[in-house]
Amino acid sequence: MPKTTNAVKAYEMLKEKILSLELEPGALMNEAQLIEELKIGRSPIREAMRKLTQEGLVQILPRQGTLVSDISLSTFHEVFEFRLHAEGLAGYLAVKRGNPQYISELETLLRDAEQSPTGSNGAMNIEIDIRFHKIIYKASANRYLEKTLNELLNHSIRLANHAKTRAASVQDEIPGYGAIYDCFISGEPEKARSWMETHVLDSQQRIQRALESQRIL
Repeated sequence: MPKTTNAVKAYEMLKEKILSLELEPGALMNEAQLIEELKIGRSPIREAMRKLTQEGLVQILPRQGTLVSDISLSTFHEVFEFRLHAEGLAGYLAVKRGNPQYISELETLLRDAEQSPTGSNGAMNIEIDIRFHKIIYKASANRYLEKTLNELLNHSIRLANHAKTRAASVQDEIPGYGAIYDCFISGEPEKARSWMETHVLDSQQRIQRALESQRIL
């Protein structure tokens, strides 16, 4: 298996452990242990760790080693302050570009969401919502915005898991997904911007209520 493939595999596996909190904030990233656990060589592990460091999920501290980044109140506010406006811009650009490929992908997502069973589990809710956001990011046709938003989405998932809050149900999100789809069809980028900002604000408030109720952070 090529080194690059192993590095991608290591990155995805470590990222999942960090986002799910299997690797908790402040946990030491023991290289030898990770090599044994993931069955992947030292170079791909180090390459994956570099990428995770660049994305702010891992940090290197003198005399301590490589640690999973901590979660703080400032992290929460910074992530959502940035996401609120960046997601709005992504929605605006996505609808303004109006690429048929992404309209088709949204149609498929809506169909999948509508066919999902009532009371779907949290994993399915999150999976569909992540798909939705990634379609909008790609449709914005701005690679810098897409890269930044993907990283911010990872931090948001980690914050939601830390707060032990459930994602909104697929059924609750369908009207919003449909509203964005309608913006593509009618060509209303400003309306799309407004809806995306509302969607992110709802997520922020849901996580904040959970953090406050549990006295976390």
